[in-house]
Amino acid sequence: MAFGFPARWPFTTSRGGVGRQEVRPKHPFGSDTCSRRQRFTRANWPPQPRRRNIPPALRFTASISAGAAEEGARRRDSGGQDWFSRFPGLRILNDRVRSLGLLGDWEELEGNHVLRPPADLYYNPRVSPADGAVEDLPLPRAVLHFLGGAFLGAAPQLTYRWLLERLAERGFVVVATPYRLSFDHLSAMDSILARFAPAAESIALDYGGLPVIGIGHSLGALLHVIAGSFFWEADGKRAANVLIAVNNRSVDDAIPLYRAVISPLLVELGKTQRGNGALETMFVDLPNSLDAITDSFVEAFALPAVRETVYPLLRQARSIFRQIPPLLGEVAEGANAFLPNPRELVRAIETEYRVQHTLMISFRNDPLDDTAQIEDVIGERSSMRRSHLQGTHLTPCSQDWSAWSNTKRPQSENGVWRSDRRTTIQESISNQLKMVAFREALALEQAIVNYVDEILPDL
Repeated sequence: MAFGFPARWPFTTSRGGVGRQEVRPKHPFGSDTCSRRQRFTRANWPPQPRRRNIPPALRFTASISAGAAEEGARRRDSGGQDWFSRFPGLRILNDRVRSLGLLGDWEELEGNHVLRPPADLYYNPRVSPADGAVEDLPLPRAVLHFLGGAFLGAAPQLTYRWLLERLAERGFVVVATPYRLSFDHLSAMDSILARFAPAAESIALDYGGLPVIGIGHSLGALLHVIAGSFFWEADGKRAANVLIAVNNRSVDDAIPLYRAVISPLLVELGKTQRGNGALETMFVDLPNSLDAITDSFVEAFALPAVRETVYPLLRQARSIFRQIPPLLGEVAEGANAFLPNPRELVRAIETEYRVQHTLMISFRNDPLDDTAQIEDVIGERSSMRRSHLQGTHLTPCSQDWSAWSNTKRPQSENGVWRSDRRTTIQESISNQLKMVAFREALALEQAIVNYVDEILPDL
């Protein structure tokens, strides 16, 4: 009975000693044998090390990315027409996603994210009205330089989008500078000012000399205080600061169990080669590989509108998590205090803070607010005003997700939603519900606008 074996069995038998039989497989490409002993000859010595410890994501990134990149280039050259021809409904979906305008009117300028006031209400040299009457439109009221809080400050155009877009609609040029979280606040502020300076010059060429007002939340507010104390000559002598829920704490108070657990663990891991390699693989190599694979697949298979609008938002949000590896590196190198620490900052404010006007805003339900630590010393150096509002530490991060779409988007006037067209009953009810849901964030916006309106004649 035949079992389907080949006519010639692919093994040869040879005698290897008394009573011993050795079976060697034939080499599939015609050589005599492929025994293990024959692999290690002088021709191929030393043997190549085996890649046992490389994660699968790293091992297959190159091949996957290359294949996806070729497919993406083919589809990009065709403009997605092959998909649209096979699936007509995708064209409708693609046009719908593109019409949402998820990126908004933000523009990138010298590493900053800039949002200008509406072109139909305020002068904008880049977008002129249809009738060409540029001279009849007023200039923006001021330039607001915004810095977000810890981690969230890496993508302020996303995490604080609702508040910043509301301020832009009120007639301000908003410049949001992203920054990487670090124990060295002085270096972080130095990097921020290095990117803000060329953007401020470009805006000055567009609008002339507008007053610059710093607005910061949590750690961003602390950085504006550092700028007004340590960098007041290089800071452009800004006219005022709006400090929202200042956070000025030591490392031990800001990070629980830092000295007892986190810092010693990372320092010991950094001393060993295996631990250092594990940290690098986990927080550097693996995220880079996943990013490369994701980029390749999006280029290859995503709709054009997704590549142009949705995926850029995801890439911007990725910068929030990109702060973790450098921060862990600082901890592994022994960082155990912020620079400057809270006491050093208070001493610097007492002698060096030189911002003329300062508004300090705190929320009633905010255990992370340290405004009380520095309000007295700032009051001695500046014309300071204090404001207590309802809300929490995250009130400035309030988001109206429906406002991310440009379709049927109402504008604001004096803190009230309005629209140039006739609204339906459903939209009117929705706007009233927003007024209730965002009453704390609206109060914050109104407090900022009222204060700026008050001090603008003196600037």
